[in-house]
Amino acid sequence: MRRFVAALGVAILTFAASATPADANHSWNGYHWERAANPFTVPLGDNLSADWAGYLATASADWSASSVLDTTGSPRSGSAAVTSCRAPPR
Repeated sequence: MRRFVAALGVAILTFAASATPADANHSWNGYHWERAANPFTVPLGDNLSADWAGYLATASADWSASSVLDTTGSPRSGSAAVTSCRAPPR
């Protein structure tokens, strides 16, 4: 039993010593939102039916909680083709 506990201890210490912290400072092939200052505003396009309005408002509020991004204000009329999707039940 002592050998098992010792082996388990060594395994845990080895794992802990080899773990590295997560690094979220990355880019997507050098692409980024061009901006002069924070927060920058991203207008939202609204191609949604009334069933989806609450989801768009929630997403906008969540994104705007960031100190970098602002999506507040009324969404603009969208320009993408409208597709038929049902909103999930709330």
